[in-house]
Amino acid sequence: MQRTADRLSFDGGDEFGTDAAKARNMLINGGAGMYMGGTWDISEFIKVNAGNDIGFFPIPGNDQGEPVLGIAPAGCYMITEASEHKKEAVEFIKYLTSDEGISILNKYSPFVPVTVSEDEIQNYTPLVQDWVKPILAGNFYNYESNEIFTGQADSTFRTWQEEFASDEKRDVVKYIEKLDEEFAAIQ
Repeated sequence: MQRTADRLSFDGGDEFGTDAAKARNMLINGGAGMYMGGTWDISEFIKVNAGNDIGFFPIPGNDQGEPVLGIAPAGCYMITEASEHKKEAVEFIKYLTSDEGISILNKYSPFVPVTVSEDEIQNYTPLVQDWVKPILAGNFYNYESNEIFTGQADSTFRTWQEEFASDEKRDVVKYIEKLDEEFAAIQ
């Protein structure tokens, strides 16, 4: 929390009034040196033709200082039981998940592919290539396979996190005590 308080003291003046779209534009136009986001931002950068102009670097995540990505499948296919064309939809999904379908999606989709070969990597923008390199090196894990705290614990933490960030005094000890009390009550 102290590190967070220290970092928050370096704000640029409008952090809580800067939404993701504005922050992405600031990065693209040189108004910001860095943008923290996720794979969901890739399509936005590509849409405005910035995929060749910006890069991505993951935080080192192992003892060797190598980048490690926490990834999880972000899309799925569903067919409603009431579909009049259920058979055709199933066949289409089979095609999309075939080697050929995956190759086409990897090439034309603005998302990070998780099934890509060294030979295919040159087909992507430098931004997507940066994301794919740790995957090709085997430096990734499925973060959804680990326990993810949600519900009351998550909402409590987020509430205190937002309050802490907006409190100019940022009394670390006071907030740790509040969090300890809240989490004790949740347990």
